[in-house]
Amino acid sequence: MGDSENYVKKRRAKVQQNGGGQDSKKLRNRLSQQAFRERQAIYVKELEKRLQESQKPETCRMATLEEENRALRDQLLVCRKKLRNIQASLESVSVGITGALYDKDPFTTHCSLSGSEGEQPEPDAGMEGEMDRSAEDLSDPRELSISCDTREYDGAFKGPSEDTMLPQSDTLIADIGLPNIPARGEGSVGQLEAAPILCSELLAELNSLEVLESSFQRTNMANQLCAPTDFPFNSAGILFGTDSLFSAHIMAFESCITRRWDEMKHELHNNLDSLRSVVDLMLSTFVGAVWPSMTSFYAYTGGHIQLGRLIMWRVDSNPETYANLHQAYRPTLLQLSSLHAAIIDWIPFPSLRDRIIQAYNNEHLDRLIGDIGDSYVLQVDLSKLVQGFSTKLGFVGLWDLVTVATSEHASRDALPFPPSLSAINTRACPEIDRAWQSINNNTKDYRLPAPSLEALFTSPEYALAAIRSFNLKSDPSSVRIDPTFFQKYPELQESQSALIARGTPLRRPDRPCFPLPTTMTTMMMQKYHNVATWAFESALEKLRN
Repeated sequence: MGDSENYVKKRRAKVQQNGGGQDSKKLRNRLSQQAFRERQAIYVKELEKRLQESQKPETCRMATLEEENRALRDQLLVCRKKLRNIQASLESVSVGITGALYDKDPFTTHCSLSGSEGEQPEPDAGMEGEMDRSAEDLSDPRELSISCDTREYDGAFKGPSEDTMLPQSDTLIADIGLPNIPARGEGSVGQLEAAPILCSELLAELNSLEVLESSFQRTNMANQLCAPTDFPFNSAGILFGTDSLFSAHIMAFESCITRRWDEMKHELHNNLDSLRSVVDLMLSTFVGAVWPSMTSFYAYTGGHIQLGRLIMWRVDSNPETYANLHQAYRPTLLQLSSLHAAIIDWIPFPSLRDRIIQAYNNEHLDRLIGDIGDSYVLQVDLSKLVQGFSTKLGFVGLWDLVTVATSEHASRDALPFPPSLSAINTRACPEIDRAWQSINNNTKDYRLPAPSLEALFTSPEYALAAIRSFNLKSDPSSVRIDPTFFQKYPELQESQSALIARGTPLRRPDRPCFPLPTTMTTMMMQKYHNVATWAFESALEKLRN
């Protein structure tokens, strides 16, 4: 009796189990059929959409695709901006953690309000150098213009020759000595005795608390500047985040400007003049502190004018800042669509920038930038440059002329620097104008053509006259590239040779190497941050008054 009951129970359990399995199988079939019908519906809709699009004109299809690409690009730019903000936040957190784990920042100790005079940081050796005299180009109608149109000459010139003969002499260019300028390989240009430092007094004042207090006239602002602060990029993050020393410094001071500008632009009523004054001061700080050998280069060529506009556009990209960019510095599509080192944007040749982004965005970039700076030349009719030459197309090295113009024989009795920090934010400074006028008066007796090639490459006055004649401050497009640069970097040469200089070269074989900036440090990052803070506060105070 018990066996029959057990059999019945097992039979019922088996029947129930089989029935549940059939229900599950039916459910799976229904879900599979439902998914199949959904796929079919999507496929039919896609075919209908394609049929409708095929009936439209090609122009409408192109317009639709362009609009879609534009929308996707805008979304990509927004995502990129958000990622950069996240990166800045992470770097800020890293700075706080680093400060808690390791030693305190020595800058905080040096900036202590109660510190004695002996606790102040010693200025760098380069800071004790003499400031540069700037040569502002005057609109003198008597001034000789030696720029020329290369289309007036036959392009069939011989290649560069290092043994160009001096006119009416048996002397070669290589035989001319210039003891005041160190030769290549004998040391860095940073050790050039005659190279003054831009804004050296400014940086000394920024390192001196007493002058800070007297300049600001507000103790609380001095406390704000000297207190340990939180900046978006720490020096280690910038240094290890890029293979370029140039880019590390550019990223550092641009991030400081951008952060303060985003915080204060509403209070400043989006005044671009205020932003420009901050950019000029920050650029002067960068050159004077870590790239002092380039002080004279920017003073004589006016390159800082175009770079200031470029930095403004990088900090605040809008139609107005873009319109102020010189054509040579306007970004290409490749620059806008790809991540690259910041220093590449400083090159005034769009096609060369694109090729460098594709080939040299790596640890060798700084040396490449130095070679480009050394290869800047000026196309000229040699008969207008040196006496004894016939009408002949040639080019002279810009860096060669700058190093000669800053040799120790140059006059130093007029230093174009404002008497105080308050004059920095003044757009028109009479003291600077008078200093530039004095320099031009000292060189007015030196007119081109120079009596000889030796005089051009040994006389600071003739070298300065040659630089001024090209009017580089208003038109940097007259700069070309030495053909020997593309012999060293053939992969950067393009089929169009518009930027390659032609004719007979006038280059000094013993010219100094093009300088590189010093290593990015935490102290320098703190200085950039403090300069940005002070400059924006000063600009705001000026607007209120």
